[in-house]
Amino acid sequence: MAQKAGFDRCVKTRTDCVIKRDNVALWSENILQDEKKRLLLTQQTGEGRIGDCFLYGDLDLLRSMWHRDNPVYHADGLINTGHHFANAVGGVKTTWKNMVREHCSFRDVIDIPFLCLRWNYKEIIVDGNYLDVNKYHWGRTNNWHVFDENGKMIVTYNEDFWSKEQFYS
Repeated sequence: MAQKAGFDRCVKTRTDCVIKRDNVALWSENILQDEKKRLLLTQQTGEGRIGDCFLYGDLDLLRSMWHRDNPVYHADGLINTGHHFANAVGGVKTTWKNMVREHCSFRDVIDIPFLCLRWNYKEIIVDGNYLDVNKYHWGRTNNWHVFDENGKMIVTYNEDFWSKEQFYS
């Protein structure tokens, strides 16, 4: 539908989350333009996996990754998405991380900020105002991803999942 409407890029996100950044598409586009990449990723991306909660980028690439005719490669959705990503970009020619870096930019969920309604919907909004981003960002409530006051990831439940700092190091 987005391509039929004339768009080349789009945001793919969960419907149970709130993006607190104004014009997240323009913000994301600026990142991709600055870094000359095709796709913006966030948490739960790591070795053999592509985080699928927030993606922004080329519609052709996203359609290849999420095409309804793609066979289910793995029951873990992150591994399944990673497999379809690798196929869409021509496979792993060096290392997984180098392949992902060749095509993608990365930001942490607190940079977006990406608030989770999945477990927090009763307490995330008070009088129409969103509460503390660091307390309610995606993955925080269940301690999947915790960041300190400087934005450094200090907890991840899977050591193979990258932070922005790890992605660019």
